[in-house]
Amino acid sequence: MDQSVAGHAGITTPHRIDILLAEPDEAVRDSMQVLFETVGFAVESARDAGQVEALLLQQPPRCLVMASEFTPHGGIALLSQLREHGFNVPAIITACRGGVPLAVEAMRAGATDFLEKPLLDARLLLAVKRVMSQ
Repeated sequence: MDQSVAGHAGITTPHRIDILLAEPDEAVRDSMQVLFETVGFAVESARDAGQVEALLLQQPPRCLVMASEFTPHGGIALLSQLREHGFNVPAIITACRGGVPLAVEAMRAGATDFLEKPLLDARLLLAVKRVMSQ
């Protein structure tokens, strides 16, 4: 049985997406994807804002994990735009730096949680599970 669906811009996604991962650093993105898949989550990765939007339109995930530095304008700005367009997927913003001011900005833009890098696997998984249970 075919477990994929052809989508926008040539993107193929599983029928179910638990996590949409938007991370600019390929090594970090790959590591996070392996972590999530190891514990049984279905994951799709996006390399740019267009892919994020296409995947959200095609198959909304249960959770969006996005780096604050994801796009040239920033992942928080993208999250704000997504919220303005009616995408209400629970979102976790990750950041290399920024502290409390960036966390406040992320929450005001509609983030459900904010995590500073380097990310601890257990903390990241706990945040994702908590967001998905809400």
